[in-house]
Order: sequence, then C-alpha cells, then structure tokens
Amino acid sequence: MAAIKTLEPDNGDLVLNKLREVSPRYHDINVESYGDYFGDERLSIKLRTLITLTTLAAINAYPGLIQFHAKAALEVGWTPDEIFAALEQNSLFAGYPYAISSIYTVRELFIQLGVLATEPRAE
Repeated sequence: MAAIKTLEPDNGDLVLNKLREVSPRYHDINVESYGDYFGDERLSIKLRTLITLTTLAAINAYPGLIQFHAKAALEVGWTPDEIFAALEQNSLFAGYPYAISSIYTVRELFIQLGVLATEPRAE
C-alpha cells in the first residue's frame, strides 16, 4: 500500500476504492502487485510511473486508470508538458487514435486539477 500512497496520496480513490467495492480479492492482488513492482529499486518510481502511464495509453486502457496514473505522474514530479510529450510519443508506436484519446483524457484531468489552462496554447 505504501507504493500506492506515493503514487496517489488520496489513497487511490480514483480506482482502488471502486475496485474494492466490486472485487475485494482483485483489489488485494493489485495492492500487492503495486508494492512488488513499484518497490523494485532498479528503476525509479518516477520512471516507472511514466512507463505505466504510456503503456496504459498504448493499449487504450480505461480512462479512469489513465487519469489515476497521470495524476500519479504529477505527484512524483513529471510536468504536464513532459507527460504530454510521452503520450505524443505513443502515437508512433500505438497509433494516433490511442494517443489522441489518452491526451484528451489526461487534459480533462489536468484542467480539473488546475494544472492546465482550459484554452489551447497559441502556436
């Protein structure tokens, strides 16, 4: 659970509390898995967070899960621009539709969190 609290200080409310309601056993498996993978010190938790986010975006995962990991990426020190750059990189390998979907999903979250303006950037 310590790894999840690092990623999501609010105790993972976006995903894990809902998961606990639906499937307590699967919730427990997820908590244990997070501890195993995110506790492995061969890669920093910061890097693992970005890898996880881009992998979820590449497979067009559940938007709530993408938002959970995008928020976690902010928590461990990635900037919105760095996160968007990583999601844009996905378009080369996972395809434009998945990249666009994940970018809009993350954009919505960032607007809600107040870390991104609602107006598009001028080019």
